[in-house]
Amino acid sequence: MKRFRRWLFNGLTAISLMLCLGTIALWFRTYFAADSLTYERALPVRPPVPLIIDGMVSSYIDADPPINAPADDYRMGTARGEIYLSIAADFVTQDDKWKRETEAPYGISGKGVLGFIASSWGQLDWILDADGYAVPSTKLASDGPWLDVRVRFYAVPLWLLVLVFATLPFWRFEMSIARSDPACAAISSMFREWANKVGHLI
Repeated sequence: MKRFRRWLFNGLTAISLMLCLGTIALWFRTYFAADSLTYERALPVRPPVPLIIDGMVSSYIDADPPINAPADDYRMGTARGEIYLSIAADFVTQDDKWKRETEAPYGISGKGVLGFIASSWGQLDWILDADGYAVPSTKLASDGPWLDVRVRFYAVPLWLLVLVFATLPFWRFEMSIARSDPACAAISSMFREWANKVGHLI
């Protein structure tokens, strides 16, 4: 049992170390490119009304005014020093789809304290009616409902993930040094006492 715990601890340490190094590489990349992965989940709609637009048949749901099929848009991506998740009402074809994009790097405006963000905006959202079909939660504007869609946005600074993933490898490294060198063990003990005092002051 003791050997199993040691293997488990070493395995988790190795995984944490790889995640830490990978996050550092991702953090560095965010200043040169912005990556995103999007999943658009089509919602159930009433039988579509075929319309001819520019000589082509497009399927629109029966709404006033007609709009594309409603969908929930889930996006995870990176900006400068940040990783974010957004959930939004969207208008897409009636097929679920994945989409990956790489853009020029950009920063997130209106950053919260220490880079944390949790916000939402917009009015239009999708709800299900008594028959289980998606309908707008508010009246559609004649100039385009996409101007005020509901978006929920969450962002976390990558430095926080680096600290989280580095905790276990750092602890393992400290334990190894403390066992091999008494002087290092004394320094490590002093460091822990100092950290405890700072923690009490905070």
